[in-house]
Amino acid sequence: MSMGFKEKRLYYKCDKCGWSKNFIKGFYTSCEVCNEAISLEYNIDLNNTLNLSGKSAGVWRYSSLLPDFSQKTTLGEGGTFLSKAKRLRQVFKLKNLFIKDERTNPTGAFTDRGAALVAAAALHYGFRELWSFTGGDIAASLAAYAAASGLKLTVNFEDHPQIEKLYQVVFFGGEVRRFKKAKAGAYNVTPKDPFLVEGYKTIAFELFEDLSEVDVVVIPVGHGVLAFSVWKGFNELKRFGFIEKLPRIVGVQASGCKPIVDAFEMGLEKPVECKECYTIARELLVKYPLRGKDVLKALRDSRGYAVAVDDADIVDSLRMLAKYEGLLVETASAAVVAGLKKLLEEKIVDRDEVVVLIATGAGIKHPQTLLRILEMDDRKTLPHIGKTSLRILSLLSENESHGYAIWRWLAEKYNISKPAVYYHLKRLEELGLIRKLSFPDRKIYVITEKGLKVVKKLKSR
Repeated sequence: MSMGFKEKRLYYKCDKCGWSKNFIKGFYTSCEVCNEAISLEYNIDLNNTLNLSGKSAGVWRYSSLLPDFSQKTTLGEGGTFLSKAKRLRQVFKLKNLFIKDERTNPTGAFTDRGAALVAAAALHYGFRELWSFTGGDIAASLAAYAAASGLKLTVNFEDHPQIEKLYQVVFFGGEVRRFKKAKAGAYNVTPKDPFLVEGYKTIAFELFEDLSEVDVVVIPVGHGVLAFSVWKGFNELKRFGFIEKLPRIVGVQASGCKPIVDAFEMGLEKPVECKECYTIARELLVKYPLRGKDVLKALRDSRGYAVAVDDADIVDSLRMLAKYEGLLVETASAAVVAGLKKLLEEKIVDRDEVVVLIATGAGIKHPQTLLRILEMDDRKTLPHIGKTSLRILSLLSENESHGYAIWRWLAEKYNISKPAVYYHLKRLEELGLIRKLSFPDRKIYVITEKGLKVVKKLKSR
């Protein structure tokens, strides 16, 4: 689809302080004045042709509304399947429900779209090395696109390491390190990078081409980049005359980590930092979203909403997607199904509206999480736990204790490392066998009734 335009001008822009700079003046990933997140803005005169269905591969078929890079890195990302979700329509009694299946991207996640733009930007500006400050899906995507572009990649896996993504990074030739500071001379990539946004927004362009009109888009929110990007894409479509109204953007977070939901409900313009966060949906485990202000603006500007869902509902929704639609997705993707159920119950979404759920990534990228879910599957059966977990349960069955004391006891008797102990504590919490209680001066772990029954049964074997 196309419209007339005379010339495309591109600017960096900061919404906070108003700073802007012509794209051709240099390379920026944050505001030169206040260091806040920035976006790319297009100034187009509609006299010639604005083409939204070009012949280039991958996301570059939308080059008319993307930066002009001579080398357009692609692995065939984008063009993902839009499922009609026929069986889920019956479950939720919805006339027009669709699932945008981002699992079919090269590395199995929507982040490939952004990685294509980042790699192209790196080549355009003469970088030879990328540094990623996050170790999730974006690290795996950057590793693949760096390999295809002849770029070196170094990834920080210090915070919330996801071993499955580490394997991908290593196989693609990336280097894994722990660092806190940016490296001089390298392209330092963070979740708020404006070129990631440009890649992710192409989801909106594809939805427009497939459906023409969309009423509601439900999106999982971690750092808020995807929800903001999809809003930006639809906003550009509206600005240049392709659509008349914006769809409502709905952000979904886990109840155990909901800085955006809290801020939305309190009418704040920036996120409420989550002090103690936990959720089985690892991609949603973000204490302070780097695009928080932007996604809150997107939710309100589109007359959207923010909703939080429990981990149990996320797990049930993951199973529902697999059972009814044959889609095995990551837990963050399953959260949108749980969110939809809540939206319908609260009458935020009407049953005759055109609703799109964004399935952000593949479940097969998270085998450890799937294993945990299988262990939690039948609450009536005895969960599978190892010797270390049983030792922790046995200790807590005698007396409550804090994490450090548990580790010291296990380290002295069995030479168990501190990270291993806290890993087992988290798993036991997920299984409902122990609980963590927080007090002003300390945090302690206590065994639950279910945990006591498990200890008794396992010891009797």
